Amino acid sequence: MIRLVAMDLDGTALNRQGEFSPRTRRALEQAVGRGVHVVAASGRPFGSLPACLWEVEGLEYAIWSNGAAVSRLADGACLRRNCLDPELVREILARMEPYPLAMEGAVDGVAYASREYIEDPEAFGSPADAVAYIRRTRKPVPDIRAFLWENQERLEAVDIVTPDPARKQELQEQLEPLEGLYLTSSVPHLLELASRKAGKASALAWLAERLSIGRQEILAFGNADNDRDMIRFAGVGVAVANSPDSLKQEADLVAGDHDRDGVAEILEQWIRDGKM
Repeated sequence: MIRLVAMDLDGTALNRQGEFSPRTRRALEQAVGRGVHVVAASGRPFGSLPACLWEVEGLEYAIWSNGAAVSRLADGACLRRNCLDPELVREILARMEPYPLAMEGAVDGVAYASREYIEDPEAFGSPADAVAYIRRTRKPVPDIRAFLWENQERLEAVDIVTPDPARKQELQEQLEPLEGLYLTSSVPHLLELASRKAGKASALAWLAERLSIGRQEILAFGNADNDRDMIRFAGVGVAVANSPDSLKQEADLVAGDHDRDGVAEILEQWIRDGKM
């Protein structure tokens, strides 16, 4: 039996408008009504999570910043947090110094970025469809690298905006050897950095233990590389149809597209079959 459902948001449970469709919301609430714990698992910082999470009756927890932290939605209490090691932050900044790239940092669930990046995200390589989200959720600072240095003991996550695939690969090769670093990507134009203790699977394992739930009792949905460890960890890992082939191959099931209620489709089926 499934006792916990973990779902990525963007590109997975949320539709193209960044919302839960009525069908998906209904399916989530039906799962909650059967005693299932429903958990959002996102790369977003807590302060950037969509308001629609709080509209789903009974949705309890959010895993955020790619598993760097876990919060209770009812009161916003942070239950678990793993910040980047300050020495690691200094090394990241040193290795990124030669590159004129936009960066972001999350502190206490709030995302910060340079004022010039927020004013014109597309000039730094962010896609047009991300502009409204960036401007709505990022808090401006005059110098993001100085901000990261000054807050090196408090950073839950660091994002690097790098739209060129060759440059992205180059940066990955520079950063991957760093001990204690969790490196992933949810969308093509970002490299997302957190503590090695982060990762959605790590946070999900911690929460499941807290709730006395076993791996085989977990159903997890995702669509990107930052969902890969969670899909591997869950008893049943589901990739939606808009996922890359490499993720679909690792998943136990493939659901419909995020814009066609793929998450709801699986939940409805499992409820009908009495598996939750």
